[in-house]
Amino acid sequence: MDVGFTGTQNGMSIDQSVTLHHLLHEFNPNRVRHGMCVGADKQFHDICRSMGLYIIGHPGITSRGTVWNRADCDVDEIEPELPFPDRNTVIAQECDILIATPEQIDEQVRSGTWSTIRRAWKFYKPVFIIYPNGIVEERHGA
Repeated sequence: MDVGFTGTQNGMSIDQSVTLHHLLHEFNPNRVRHGMCVGADKQFHDICRSMGLYIIGHPGITSRGTVWNRADCDVDEIEPELPFPDRNTVIAQECDILIATPEQIDEQVRSGTWSTIRRAWKFYKPVFIIYPNGIVEERHGA
């Protein structure tokens, strides 16, 4: 199983982090992948590294080709740099399931996390949304 991850650059709440640990143990993935950003991606990375999981990094760049929010992650495999929307699409395409830790409870229009969730739904992937209070909702797209 290949688990993709997306989350807020402001980082996960403690409740989200605890629930994430439980989900990862339940899913027992062969590989995980994330966008290598500061905040939740880095937290996810560190949790996965502590569990000995194989990690694929998907670094993003701005439309001008600059890097401004990349975390220092020792990934096992790294994909080519892509503009953030394209990078999010690849993560959504390549995973079997997506785990998301948004900062907000309500869906946001201008949010990379919610954008990745919507992309996963377009590919009919199950998405496990861990809200800031640690509650998980499994949602499927169209």
